[in-house]
Amino acid sequence: MQFLSMTPEQREALRAHMERTADLMRRLIDGFRELARQVVPALRAFTALTSPPPAPDPLGLAYRAAAGSPPRMTAAARPAWVSPYGPAPRRH
Repeated sequence: MQFLSMTPEQREALRAHMERTADLMRRLIDGFRELARQVVPALRAFTALTSPPPAPDPLGLAYRAAAGSPPRMTAAARPAWVSPYGPAPRRH
């Protein structure tokens, strides 16, 4: 329990140091977020350009239409930025 035996000046210096460290960590994480916002669209566009075209699924569409369910967006019609797994969870 060294924290309890600190002088008020030592405690204040430790608090200031921890605040500076937390601020640096926040800035580092914000930098990574900004970099990801810039890089991810380019990676998705590159993947869309370099991946082979998906195979058509005419029977799957016919079966769904006969069952009365609306056709899903096929991989061929889906833009590269739309995930086949649904929307990503929102992060705040």
